[in-house]
Amino acid sequence: MGIVVEWSFPKVWQREPTALQCLTLIRVVEESLTNIIKHSQASQVKVSLEYSQPHQLTLSIQDNGIGFDADMVQKNGLSIGMRSMKMRVERMGGLFQIESEQGDTLIRVVLELYQP
Repeated sequence: MGIVVEWSFPKVWQREPTALQCLTLIRVVEESLTNIIKHSQASQVKVSLEYSQPHQLTLSIQDNGIGFDADMVQKNGLSIGMRSMKMRVERMGGLFQIESEQGDTLIRVVLELYQP
């Protein structure tokens, strides 16, 4: 497909996400990569998962594609896929952000990890 993908994940869990949090993150990655393939015309994608704080896990998916007007998309209604990602994340008390411009689109999810 001509897309170079860079993956970055923690080598060790500082605090483990729940099974539901993992499923949510997987769904966000899946939908984001599907959108990138279908719409972005990107040649590079970076997917990273990191601890932004000891109790926060941040997923970032960034591409160098054509971008879109994120404000307009959010005001006029998200696509079904984006709305689904946002709802899944917010249902878990997480933060879902989209930033986009020509050559740089970023989807960021921040989830709080709680100790059992």
